[in-house]
Amino acid sequence: MSIEQTLISIAESLSRIAAAMETDVVKPIPAPVPAPAPVPAPAPAPEPIPAPAPAPTPEPLPMPAAFTPPPAQQPGLPFADRDGLLKYTMEKYRSLGATKGGAIPGIVNTMGFKNVAEIPQAQWENFYRQCEAL
Repeated sequence: MSIEQTLISIAESLSRIAAAMETDVVKPIPAPVPAPAPVPAPAPAPEPIPAPAPAPTPEPLPMPAAFTPPPAQQPGLPFADRDGLLKYTMEKYRSLGATKGGAIPGIVNTMGFKNVAEIPQAQWENFYRQCEAL
């Protein structure tokens, strides 16, 4: 078969296809009509939020206590307040050295406290005497 004959055969086939398409051999099927979408029922309205209760009026602040002077230095003690007690303890430790000064935490523990700052003022004299006895 030559090229000319092949082209003639293709042309004939195309003309037959075109003729077949012009006649209603196959009838188109109409597209189905879509059903209307269901409309959702509206959600119930939320219940109204109650208004917050009014804030209670604050109680008036108490009157400040009258000024109390710091406690007077106890006779015989080289310190009058907690800071002085801590400074005294550090100086005593340094002057005694690590070996003898290491006994100071033991004194605090035997008094029932974990550190020097916990010792109440009423027991400062007892602590001072025990430290001086080292």
